[in-house]
Amino acid sequence: DHQRQAPVGLNTVVLLQECSKRMGLSPKKVLQVAEKLYSSGFISYPRTETTRYSKGFDLHGALQEQTKSEDWGRTAQYLLRRMERNGAQAFRGKDAGDHPPITPIRQASRAEVGGGLEWRIYEYVTRHFLGSVSADLRYRVVRATVVPRGDIAGASFEHRGVEVEEPGFASAMPWIFKDIGAGSATDQQPLLA
Repeated sequence: DHQRQAPVGLNTVVLLQECSKRMGLSPKKVLQVAEKLYSSGFISYPRTETTRYSKGFDLHGALQEQTKSEDWGRTAQYLLRRMERNGAQAFRGKDAGDHPPITPIRQASRAEVGGGLEWRIYEYVTRHFLGSVSADLRYRVVRATVVPRGDIAGASFEHRGVEVEEPGFASAMPWIFKDIGAGSATDQQPLLA
């Protein structure tokens, strides 16, 4: 069995690394777009080294705001219900003494944000936020080896599969399923009832 820990709050270094790697953008362009999103009131200040939410952070309010989204509203609703049952997840990460982690300030649609790169980076910030307050991902890797008889004796074929036991933060960050070799994210989406 494998476990992958949910991410901590988003800081500038991770924002630049992940958006560069996953979107093929230069760090300069990522920061330029993030600052535009900040100036427009969609995300918090994007220049920070801090990855831990403060005790005063309104997690309930931030999640409640995201329940209106057509894209990740169900995930935010599930996280709110879980928080109401189990209390807020202990916040991990580092307080660097500067600005808080990068989070969405308000829920917005693709059209409101302006589409294009603005939407892609806003979506990443929001999904990372949701992932950072989610449970860990638990999965197991299953391998099967077939050794045939007859004409192709001596050959063997191995198949590797991934069975997700608890999707955790990957429900908010579906690209993680691909990272662990679990196929497409839509194959793994839990029913968040």
